[in-house]
Amino acid sequence: MGKLRSAIDNVVKTTGTLEKAAEQLLDGRSAMTDQFMVTLDFCLSGTDTLYMYLTEKFKKAASNIAQQQQATLKDVMDPNVAKMVQEILAARSRLAKKMAERDKVLAVGKALKTNVEKLLADLAAIQSLIDKKKKKWLLSPQYKNKLKGYESAVADLNTSLTALHKQLPGKGFGSMVNPDKWNFSAATTVADIYNAASTSLTQDMALTKKEDDEQAKKFRGRGFGKSLATLKSWIDEADDMEKVD
Repeated sequence: MGKLRSAIDNVVKTTGTLEKAAEQLLDGRSAMTDQFMVTLDFCLSGTDTLYMYLTEKFKKAASNIAQQQQATLKDVMDPNVAKMVQEILAARSRLAKKMAERDKVLAVGKALKTNVEKLLADLAAIQSLIDKKKKKWLLSPQYKNKLKGYESAVADLNTSLTALHKQLPGKGFGSMVNPDKWNFSAATTVADIYNAASTSLTQDMALTKKEDDEQAKKFRGRGFGKSLATLKSWIDEADDMEKVD
């Protein structure tokens, strides 16, 4: 097997596997972002409800929450507060779990990105062989009409893989949200609760969701099918073409 056939054969086999893995990763990443935002919203709304409850509790005690910012959960504990805190801690635990799941997905994305880089190197090697033999193939009645299709498939696949490379591995949730804000304990102050309740869905988080959704959609619509089919049809005659002198 010559260099040309070997390179084409590797691209066809590896890209076919990569396409399925990338589609699963991008779709999963998009769904994961949706789930994460729902859990984050639960932390925020639960904390907001707790803060409003404490506001009313202080009013009934002839005080106000502005004067009680350094009061701790231990100071204000009652059955209602205990229940709300437990629900927030449970949501915080789910949030941390989803962040860890995201990290695992990003690790897969990094591995796929390395595979994409190898494929781009193989495509560059194929294009180099095309450039070397192109003039002679154009003089061959047998190959000149096929060359345009083969070269176009290499270019199209290169464009698609380059786009995929930019999408991998994705963004981690940890750079946008700190789950420790909701790691409430007896020493947590009213001021801490206010700060946790005031956390907003950052612009980065919203942008990540938009990017995840768009990238998954674009990849499903683009794929590698047509380019791969053309390259696959090239395999059988690649050795003979390379021998043209």
